[in-house]
Amino acid sequence: ACRGQRFADALELFDRALAIRRDIGDAVGAAWSLTGLGMAYGGLRQFDLAVDRFGEALDRHAEVGSWFGQGGTRLFLSDILRSAGQYEASLTSARMAFELMDSHDAVHGKAMALVGIGWAQLKLGHRVDARDSFRHALAFLRVLGDRKSLAEALHGLGETSVGQPDVARTHLLEALSIYEDYDHPLIPEVRARLHELA
Repeated sequence: ACRGQRFADALELFDRALAIRRDIGDAVGAAWSLTGLGMAYGGLRQFDLAVDRFGEALDRHAEVGSWFGQGGTRLFLSDILRSAGQYEASLTSARMAFELMDSHDAVHGKAMALVGIGWAQLKLGHRVDARDSFRHALAFLRVLGDRKSLAEALHGLGETSVGQPDVARTHLLEALSIYEDYDHPLIPEVRARLHELA
């Protein structure tokens, strides 16, 4: 309930911000407000509305020439599509984000996109490809210091290693230790997987 209220509050704030940005002619700010609305709707699990807002945001980011806005929005869109069970579309969006980030040598963005690619591949049953994506992401993320994305990569790597229980446990335990620092909603899922591997 608390998380839901936070997203509801964010929805109201981004909606007000969008109106203000449009009133003052701030096209860049309006584009990011639309991205924020997509994230808020996604947090509320209103996936159709989230996808619609992200679509609007992508159009606006393109109009103002923001490759970073397009790449970031595609990353968020990939996450929402995966949550909605649209794994092929999620993979496509994450790959498009990777291409944008790679073309501008945005290392952090590339790493985050690789995590999104890995999770979509895993959901589609492409376990070997997913493992490669997570490993590639991990090489960047350990240097960059983005612990949240690092935990997501470790979690994914653990899921791709369930045939090797000791390896899977190592990755999942490290992921869990980071998730616990952030009170991450995936904590129960990781704990359940560790219990299965015990």
